[in-house]
Amino acid sequence: ADYVLKGGPQIKSNLKNLEEKIEILEAGKLNVSGPAIGVLGDAAMGAIAPDAASFISDIRDIVFQSLREKLGAQFTEREGNRLVNAAFNQYLDESRNVARLKRLYDTIDQAARSKEAAIAYYEENGTLKGYTIPILDFESLMSGLVQESDFEGMTDEELKEYFANASSDEQEIILEMVRAREEQ
Repeated sequence: ADYVLKGGPQIKSNLKNLEEKIEILEAGKLNVSGPAIGVLGDAAMGAIAPDAASFISDIRDIVFQSLREKLGAQFTEREGNRLVNAAFNQYLDESRNVARLKRLYDTIDQAARSKEAAIAYYEENGTLKGYTIPILDFESLMSGLVQESDFEGMTDEELKEYFANASSDEQEIILEMVRAREEQ
């Protein structure tokens, strides 16, 4: 009942908002990410690049509202911030962030469809016995949002610069990619 009355409409609203954010980036309407934006702290960003600050705030809201219920106790503020950085990294250019936001959209949409399928199963059978819900945990979310393709085409110098400001999750992926390059 809680999902039908509150959660579902919130998820649909978040997905619509996320679609709008993706369209903004694809159209090049705002400069909200890239190395020049990424180096700004929160206070400086609010003063110098308010559109970027507002954009990341909206992404943060979408992540927290859409995934907190699904992850439950796994979803601390720290994990939430890690997911926000994985979904939209202000050091990356907009085109790379579009790919991440699309993966976030798919993740949220799949989680919602899973919940709706469970509700439909319950309505039809009067129980959830026999129904298997696909497991969504923090690690599967992270690996779905940050992928090697986010860094393809970057020179070694660009990777080094990005690596210095990357989250530990992204650093791990970059290190794996560099190791694979060296083996070739």
